[in-house]
Amino acid sequence: MDTLTTSASKEDGLAQRIAEYRAALEVDANEAQTRFHVIDEFLSRELDWRKDAIRVEPYLDGAGFADYAVFSSGRCKAVLEAKRDGMDLCTVKQPQMAVVALNGSALKAAADGVAQAVGYAARLGSQVGVVTNGRQWILFLASRTDGRPPSEGLAVVFPSYESIVESWAQFYDFLSEAGLQEQKLATYIREQDAGSIPVTVSYYRALDRSYKRVPQSSELAFSLSELFRKSFIKINTKSRAELIECFVETRASRENDVAFEKIVNELIDRTVRRLDRIDVSNPDSLQGLIENSVELRTGEFVLLVGNKGSGKTTFLDRFFSKVLPSNLRDKVLTLTVDLLKSEGSEAHLTDWMSSELIKQSERELFGTTKPTYDQLRGAFWSMYTKMRGGELAPLYKKNPEDFRQRFGEELSRLRRDQPREFLLDLLKRSLVGEQRLPILVFDNVDHLPRSIQDRVFQYAVGLSTSVASFLVCPVTDTTVWSLSKAGPLQSFHSRAFFLPVPSLKDVFAKRLEVLQAEWDITEKDRTEKSAFVGGGMRLTIKDIQSFCAAVESIFVATSDITAVIGRLCNYDVRRSLELSGEVLSSPWIGLEELLKMYVARGEVRPKRTVLMTSLVLQKGTIYDEDKHNFLINVFARPAGSLTSPFMGLYLLKYLAMIDEKASTTRDRFVGVSELWDRFHSLGVHRETFRYYVDRFHSRSLIETYDPSEKSLRDETLIRVSPAGLAHLRMVFSDNVYISQMALVTPVAAESAAITIREEVQKTYQGWMKICNVLLTEMRAEDTQVFPFVAEDVYPWIVSVRSEIDQLHQRVARRRPTPSNKVRVPRSRAG
Repeated sequence: MDTLTTSASKEDGLAQRIAEYRAALEVDANEAQTRFHVIDEFLSRELDWRKDAIRVEPYLDGAGFADYAVFSSGRCKAVLEAKRDGMDLCTVKQPQMAVVALNGSALKAAADGVAQAVGYAARLGSQVGVVTNGRQWILFLASRTDGRPPSEGLAVVFPSYESIVESWAQFYDFLSEAGLQEQKLATYIREQDAGSIPVTVSYYRALDRSYKRVPQSSELAFSLSELFRKSFIKINTKSRAELIECFVETRASRENDVAFEKIVNELIDRTVRRLDRIDVSNPDSLQGLIENSVELRTGEFVLLVGNKGSGKTTFLDRFFSKVLPSNLRDKVLTLTVDLLKSEGSEAHLTDWMSSELIKQSERELFGTTKPTYDQLRGAFWSMYTKMRGGELAPLYKKNPEDFRQRFGEELSRLRRDQPREFLLDLLKRSLVGEQRLPILVFDNVDHLPRSIQDRVFQYAVGLSTSVASFLVCPVTDTTVWSLSKAGPLQSFHSRAFFLPVPSLKDVFAKRLEVLQAEWDITEKDRTEKSAFVGGGMRLTIKDIQSFCAAVESIFVATSDITAVIGRLCNYDVRRSLELSGEVLSSPWIGLEELLKMYVARGEVRPKRTVLMTSLVLQKGTIYDEDKHNFLINVFARPAGSLTSPFMGLYLLKYLAMIDEKASTTRDRFVGVSELWDRFHSLGVHRETFRYYVDRFHSRSLIETYDPSEKSLRDETLIRVSPAGLAHLRMVFSDNVYISQMALVTPVAAESAAITIREEVQKTYQGWMKICNVLLTEMRAEDTQVFPFVAEDVYPWIVSVRSEIDQLHQRVARRRPTPSNKVRVPRSRAG
């Protein structure tokens, strides 16, 4: 809920409640009465501060006791000094909220309180200071970053109770927890201090969505697209053996190192005892841990940490079925619970997991999921002998057959009503009777809500505590961070192995190898030389071979498009394959023509401009950000606000420069509040700044140090992601991106938008002219917003402008040629 909505809900009855506060001061208006009856009530009841967020009279070395300090997310947001009600703090004559000089005559009586608040704020790191006697409230910036002392700034004054009621929305905005998090008071004071308010402006686009068309696809192109989805994207539908064959052995990369080092720096000793990189080609560290557990018959809790798409499940399948030596494989009982198959009910979760493990245990121990009576009796022999000599001894002596039947019934009841106890006896049978250590894999825990994740871990560790078992949980780094803050991982001793993400190029090469082998077998075994690919489509072996050649040429051989895709998807293999499928199935790539070229000349050489056009436009004729899950227009601006079109570039460039200079992983990240400090001195409004950081975070162009954080706060640490760096590279080096963004980027000059529209509607478009018009207009608008920028103070802005100017010069020198003109596919209205 936003502050405006919340403050409105508080406004009803506010005047009456304030009257009650005033009445409490009539007996005695000393400072203690003011604090207890007014300020305490305002903070907790009206401004919604939690009691545990308010510190009363904190002692500060060298400064004494502050009256109040309010905290949010572990940081002091405001320091408040209280004065008695009978003391007038200001002489402001107007009854409404006012903005006055902090060191002016109107606030002379509050000077001592202001000085105290400034001193306390300096020690606590607070930006906001408040002096109040309950009925008069003086709000100001107790610390500044523009080189001026706080006393030379402005103060927002609420001179009476009536002014608070009249301007309640602003009062709540300035002093509530949410408002202080968003720095609304600081933004307001800076705007007043600079004599500026947000300027509204109208923008014009060359094309809107009414110009979008969806080109038609042929039957062959559709079939090939389906083949790609089946063989590359939807590979999880393949058999376990096929998935294992597609597993890619890879080495750690720079991005893997960042994720690895974050966990080492922050979570070792807090969540895990030790974190090792795992060599997927020779995972002897994991094997050694299992050998030790088998020898000592002890339990172990292992986390396999990896990014989405790193192949954690396939790695484990491959490890236990092919890598683990056969002599060691015979000494373990490997069972896997796939939590994706659970019904999602927390109430029945543990029973469901027990049932799944029981089925697998029976199959592994007895060779069938329907074991015989004698097999079960052997597994539950201790229960059998206990009943035979205990509570059912008379029945056994009288009629052994009736006893056998009764035992079977009790066993059936145990399995139905107490599946966990039934499972434990099976695990004991494995460990003690067959000398096989149970290895329990709990897969896809990440897909469950947090509360259910905790139940899974508690259940797993409970089994291992009862019967020595080797537990393995594949998780993402996001889950590890989330569980480290609270939950069972804080109490359990665990080991972790970090699985690096394979390169997209290697993924394509491996899956092409497997696909080609499949079709080679088909060609030998079938006489009709065709194969079914789904949807009633059949492709000839020649089509398949051509398809493989095209995919290899585009994504494996010489093109750098694979690297671009990997960065745009932040090296998430699943998302990278999805984007690759969009590129391959785009009508702009002309896949049919590529296949014909291969058949005719034995080669496929797609142009980079065609591939980039396919990546940007996908299946449309103009770029549509709402439909594109991987690419954004970095020149987009908040609707109606006067903002530089390069603001997004400036933000990404600043983060990129921090990343380049960093010597440690931690140094690659910067706090949101620190980033804001770099931009507010330029006159950037808080709302504009939040528009960009929130947008970039939601589209994964920036990432958080703690990946479990879903929203950005002032203290959140952020870093430019590979996707953010990819967008920077495209702006400065890719004419396709610039020209396509030119069609949809809002610009202030309507004439520039009209020029671009007229050019794109020609039969042969002059894309360099379009780029030239856009860059010229954006450079002029940028200079209007930021006319003077010192290089020593804002080197990231100077760097962006320099690269934009170099790009502009290249575009201006380049004349349109037939090779620069892109064919528009045959289309239908979409």
